[in-house]
Amino acid sequence: MVFKISKTLLFASVVLHLFSCVGPKLSEGDENIIGNKLENVSSLKTTSGGDSAAVVLFEPLVQKIYQFNLDQMSLVRALNVLNLNQPHYVLHDTVGNYIVDLSVKHISIFDKNSNPQHNPIRFFGKPLSAAFRPELGLLVMYDDLQTAGIVQMNSNGVVQKSAVFGSIVSNDQTIAAGDLLEDGNLVLALSDNSLAEINIAQSLTQNNWSSLVQSTGLSEINWVAPVPSKPRLIFIKSKNQVSLYDLDSHSVISSVAVTGEIEKYSKSFNPHILERVDNHTLKLIYTNGTAIQTRVLNRKNKTILTSDLDLTQNMWSFVEVPAFGVDSYSNNLNIYKYNREIVRYRISDMAALQSKAIPDRAQVKLANDYLFCLFSSDLGYASKNSILDDTVNVIRNFNVKNF
Repeated sequence: MVFKISKTLLFASVVLHLFSCVGPKLSEGDENIIGNKLENVSSLKTTSGGDSAAVVLFEPLVQKIYQFNLDQMSLVRALNVLNLNQPHYVLHDTVGNYIVDLSVKHISIFDKNSNPQHNPIRFFGKPLSAAFRPELGLLVMYDDLQTAGIVQMNSNGVVQKSAVFGSIVSNDQTIAAGDLLEDGNLVLALSDNSLAEINIAQSLTQNNWSSLVQSTGLSEINWVAPVPSKPRLIFIKSKNQVSLYDLDSHSVISSVAVTGEIEKYSKSFNPHILERVDNHTLKLIYTNGTAIQTRVLNRKNKTILTSDLDLTQNMWSFVEVPAFGVDSYSNNLNIYKYNREIVRYRISDMAALQSKAIPDRAQVKLANDYLFCLFSSDLGYASKNSILDDTVNVIRNFNVKNF
């Protein structure tokens, strides 16, 4: 009898341990990173907010990087990668048509002619995130060992300069969060809650951080985001507060208190944060470039997986699932692949514009007007699904020649 009870207790403890391992962990979300979390499918949006006609992805089944033309629904090229049987993350410059491939301890950059440049920087961790400004030819990679690698490229993706930097930036203060500004400087929140504006060109020349540091008066900064078309303003999440901060005046020009838990951080396209006020209420917090703004939604027992705000188009789009407690800290709609729905509102008056189901089991990437869906298939199967109507375009059998 004692043996049976012991076995039962052991089983219960194992089950509890497993559930604790798969539950939401804030450290796995979008806090305390530089730029955005990396994914194995490139963004379908340009830095100006428009849709891209190309998508790049790592196909784990055949261990290759594929580039597709989504206007013609055709395969453009297939690239062999190093570091096989490891997760790979990709970035793509739609203008220069070059591809960045990141994996554990490894980076490759394929120029527009598919010529690889392996390891222009040396790092020894797992890539977590990247700030990528292809229009400036700048990439800042951040790994789980708090190493920051900077690569400067020309318009064709040929590496011009590169360097690796440690986490200590100024006066023994370390990186808490950061992102690239529109002018090519890097802004970093530091462990003492100051902000360091990094001159990338000087840092690459002297192989050391070149920074101007200013105090903020904030506490526990864990997320910063540039404000589009406002190059000297940044959106900041700190302890119990979201702020709009002016780098020139060294001051907070607008703020709002946060009393609930943060459910989502997003830099697509205008930076914004979703606060879970209670089980019934979700608050959108964003800036119009002058002040902090909010919108409130009743979202009982629903979890938003990814969120996109475009103030120019007066549109807020998000993907949600009818389940509460899904790990929602990362802005990634592929955390959960069933019963997903894209919902779209006009942000000015919160009029609903669209509600549409997303195919189950597909790995999905969101654009303004369509979804790119990659399905698990030995032969290769993907689709481009219009958000505006029921149009679906398909590409098949792109894996065939690799078997």
